[in-house]
Amino acid sequence: MRRRKLIAILVLVSMAAALQTLLPLISGGLTIANPWLALLAVLSLRQGKAAGVLWGALLGGVSDAYFMPYVGFHGAAMTLVGFLLGLLGSQVVIQGLLPLFFFAAAAYVLDSAAVAALFWLLDLPLPSPFLLSAALGCLFTGLLAAGLEAVAHRLWPEERG
Repeated sequence: MRRRKLIAILVLVSMAAALQTLLPLISGGLTIANPWLALLAVLSLRQGKAAGVLWGALLGGVSDAYFMPYVGFHGAAMTLVGFLLGLLGSQVVIQGLLPLFFFAAAAYVLDSAAVAALFWLLDLPLPSPFLLSAALGCLFTGLLAAGLEAVAHRLWPEERG
């Protein structure tokens, strides 16, 4: 069973990396989604708060490497988001793709707000179409999380928590 879980996680990470590579080609350079955050939502809700913190730190660092000129912004934000999603996943039974869509979209909003707050605290300029990209990113990250959860459910069908 552990081997099946490991294979499922490797497949999901590979899918997120492929999506992250292809999204800028499709969207013309504007980052419209965060596949690493979508993956974090799936893994944190399935594995709990301790794993959510670890996945958040790891995937946040990877996300910083892709998106940011500054290291640590998404790392800090996604560590917090991973904890909150893991806490929620260990307290509530979540079934179906629609709730996961909404949790991933809310996670995107929280991540964007935390990153914007860090920009503001350090007196750095925000990217220009911030609200538009945040709205689109919220929608598309939720869709990516639902897709990743569908794959995870087929490869790793055990209950969350």
